[in-house]
Amino acid sequence: GTLPSQISNSQKLTVLELGSNRLSGEIPEELFGLESLTHLGLSVCYFNGTLQDVSRLTALKELELEINDFQGPVPTGLDELTKLKTLSLHQNELTGTLPEKICSRVVSDQLDLTLDCEAVTCSCCNTSYRTCIGS
Repeated sequence: GTLPSQISNSQKLTVLELGSNRLSGEIPEELFGLESLTHLGLSVCYFNGTLQDVSRLTALKELELEINDFQGPVPTGLDELTKLKTLSLHQNELTGTLPEKICSRVVSDQLDLTLDCEAVTCSCCNTSYRTCIGS
Protein backbone atom coordinates (compact mmCIF):
# COMPACT_ATOMS: atom_id res chain seq x y z
CA GLY A 1 0.00 0.00 0.00
CA THR A 2 0.89 3.66 -0.05
CA LEU A 3 0.94 6.37 2.57
CA PRO A 4 -2.20 8.54 2.22
CA SER A 5 -1.88 12.31 1.98
CA GLN A 6 -4.53 12.53 4.72
CA ILE A 7 -1.72 11.76 7.17
CA SER A 8 -1.34 15.55 7.31
CA ASN A 9 -4.65 15.73 9.18
CA SER A 10 -2.77 14.43 12.24
CA GLN A 11 -1.06 17.70 13.12
CA LYS A 12 -0.39 16.61 16.73
CA LEU A 13 1.25 13.33 15.69
CA THR A 14 4.66 13.00 17.38
CA VAL A 15 5.78 9.49 16.39
CA LEU A 16 5.27 7.82 13.03
CA GLU A 17 6.95 4.41 12.85
CA LEU A 18 6.02 2.42 9.77
CA GLY A 19 9.31 0.62 9.14
CA SER A 20 9.54 -2.92 7.79
CA ASN A 21 6.15 -2.77 6.12
CA ARG A 22 5.20 -3.32 2.52
CA LEU A 23 4.48 0.35 1.96
CA SER A 24 5.58 1.75 -1.38
CA GLY A 25 5.35 4.76 -3.65
CA GLU A 26 6.34 8.31 -2.94
CA ILE A 27 6.02 9.91 0.49
CA PRO A 28 3.21 12.48 0.35
CA GLU A 29 4.53 16.03 0.49
CA GLU A 30 2.04 16.75 3.29
CA LEU A 31 3.99 14.44 5.63
CA PHE A 32 6.87 16.92 5.65
CA GLY A 33 4.57 19.53 7.18
CA LEU A 34 3.86 17.59 10.39
CA GLU A 35 5.77 19.97 12.64
CA SER A 36 5.09 18.01 15.86
CA LEU A 37 6.86 14.85 14.66
CA THR A 38 9.80 13.85 16.84
CA HIS A 39 10.33 10.44 15.19
CA LEU A 40 9.83 9.52 11.54
CA GLY A 41 10.65 5.88 10.85
CA LEU A 42 10.08 4.69 7.29
CA SER A 43 12.98 2.22 7.05
CA VAL A 44 13.01 -1.03 5.12
CA CYS A 45 10.00 -0.35 2.92
CA TYR A 46 9.60 0.18 -0.80
CA PHE A 47 9.32 3.96 -0.85
CA ASN A 48 10.75 5.75 -3.87
CA GLY A 49 10.94 9.16 -5.48
CA THR A 50 12.72 12.32 -4.43
CA LEU A 51 12.73 13.39 -0.79
CA GLN A 52 11.10 16.74 -0.02
CA ASP A 53 12.46 19.65 2.02
CA VAL A 54 12.45 18.57 5.69
CA SER A 55 13.04 22.00 7.25
CA ARG A 56 9.49 22.24 8.68
CA LEU A 57 10.06 19.11 10.82
CA THR A 58 11.76 21.21 13.49
CA ALA A 59 10.84 18.91 16.42
CA LEU A 60 12.37 15.86 14.73
CA LYS A 61 14.91 13.89 16.78
CA GLU A 62 15.08 10.75 14.62
CA LEU A 63 14.81 10.51 10.85
CA GLU A 64 15.11 6.92 9.65
CA LEU A 65 14.72 6.52 5.91
CA GLU A 66 17.28 3.80 5.24
CA ILE A 67 16.83 0.80 2.95
CA ASN A 68 14.30 2.20 0.50
CA ASP A 69 14.47 3.27 -3.14
CA PHE A 70 14.73 7.06 -2.75
CA GLN A 71 16.57 8.77 -5.59
CA GLY A 72 17.97 12.21 -6.18
CA PRO A 73 19.56 14.73 -3.87
CA VAL A 74 19.85 14.49 -0.11
CA PRO A 75 16.77 16.27 1.27
CA THR A 76 17.15 19.99 1.77
CA GLY A 77 16.62 21.55 5.18
CA LEU A 78 18.54 18.92 7.18
CA ASP A 79 20.78 21.60 8.64
CA GLU A 80 17.71 23.29 10.17
CA LEU A 81 16.79 20.21 12.24
CA THR A 82 18.73 21.24 15.34
CA LYS A 83 17.11 18.60 17.60
CA LEU A 84 18.03 15.72 15.30
CA LYS A 85 19.97 12.93 17.07
CA THR A 86 19.70 10.12 14.48
CA LEU A 87 19.84 10.43 10.69
CA SER A 88 19.74 7.18 8.70
CA LEU A 89 19.81 7.54 4.93
CA HIS A 90 21.89 4.56 3.78
CA GLN A 91 20.93 2.05 1.09
CA ASN A 92 19.04 4.47 -1.11
CA GLU A 93 20.09 6.14 -4.35
CA LEU A 94 20.72 9.57 -2.84
CA THR A 95 23.33 11.95 -4.23
CA GLY A 96 24.64 15.42 -3.50
CA THR A 97 26.31 17.00 -0.52
CA LEU A 98 25.43 16.75 3.15
CA PRO A 99 25.33 20.17 4.84
CA GLU A 100 28.49 21.02 6.78
CA LYS A 101 26.37 21.83 9.84
CA ILE A 102 25.25 18.16 9.92
CA CYS A 103 28.83 16.91 9.58
CA SER A 104 30.06 19.08 12.43
CA ARG A 105 27.34 17.63 14.67
CA VAL A 106 28.46 14.10 13.74
CA VAL A 107 32.09 14.87 14.53
CA SER A 108 31.13 16.32 17.93
CA ASP A 109 29.00 13.20 18.73
CA GLN A 110 25.73 15.16 18.75
CA LEU A 111 24.31 13.17 15.82
CA ASP A 112 24.45 9.53 14.69
CA LEU A 113 24.58 9.30 10.92
CA THR A 114 24.46 6.41 8.47
CA LEU A 115 24.98 7.33 4.84
CA ASP A 116 26.27 5.91 1.55
CA CYS A 117 29.50 7.87 1.29
CA GLU A 118 30.24 6.75 -2.27
CA ALA A 119 27.28 8.75 -3.56
CA VAL A 120 26.93 11.59 -1.06
CA THR A 121 29.75 14.02 -0.40
CA CYS A 122 30.39 15.11 3.17
CA SER A 123 33.37 16.07 5.27
CA CYS A 124 32.46 13.55 7.98
CA CYS A 125 32.41 10.44 5.77
CA ASN A 126 35.91 9.36 6.70
CA THR A 127 35.66 10.19 10.39
CA SER A 128 34.64 6.74 11.59
CA TYR A 129 32.99 3.56 10.36
CA ARG A 130 29.81 4.16 12.37
CA THR A 131 29.30 7.36 10.41
CA CYS A 132 29.01 5.87 6.94
CA ILE A 133 27.95 2.64 5.35
CA GLY A 134 30.11 1.24 2.61
CA SER A 135 33.07 3.55 3.10
